[in-house]
Amino acid sequence: MLKEKIGYGPLGNSGKGPDFPAPGLDLLQRSVWSAISRYKDRIINVAFSGGVDSTVLLMVTASLRPQIGFGLRALHVNHGWSEDADLWHAHCRRVAQELGIPFLGSRSDSDIPSEEDDGAFAGSSKEARARAARYRFFADAVAPGDLLLTGHHLDDQAETFLLRLMRGSSVRGLGSMRTEQTLNGLKVVRPFLDLPKATLAGWA
Repeated sequence: MLKEKIGYGPLGNSGKGPDFPAPGLDLLQRSVWSAISRYKDRIINVAFSGGVDSTVLLMVTASLRPQIGFGLRALHVNHGWSEDADLWHAHCRRVAQELGIPFLGSRSDSDIPSEEDDGAFAGSSKEARARAARYRFFADAVAPGDLLLTGHHLDDQAETFLLRLMRGSSVRGLGSMRTEQTLNGLKVVRPFLDLPKATLAGWA
């Protein structure tokens, strides 16, 4: 059933398509279309953890290849924190293969700064340091001019705001995530940022 919805081709490229949304696209497809249609000559990289949000993002993006035509790739970071980490890595690789999407994974946690480091992440939480390591991997993997898509949604947006508020961030620091953002030269796009998680769950 899934393969009937998905296009295939080198680097996930199914050829050029129209410059306007095809009829019948659902809300999630239209959200991704709006975010990436002007980048159809570039490779779209999806940050793919294997969870519901990133899986839906990968599937929805893949479903648009026949309409737009673009290169598509799945990127996964395995920090090795849990006994299931390698299973998740294998799961992500398998899903990408089933969708006909090239997969690039990183298995090492050696590039995560330690809590005792003197650098910018000294004293930061393990999650914050891991996030920094992931984005370094993404920045190395994504070519200049190409995109990184993440599955952040409206619920994540609210959580980010509340966490910053609890930590006593300044008014400027309370600013939430943006739909499009450039981080150290890496173009990050969050197509689902205005949609609640419940909307994504319907696609899973």
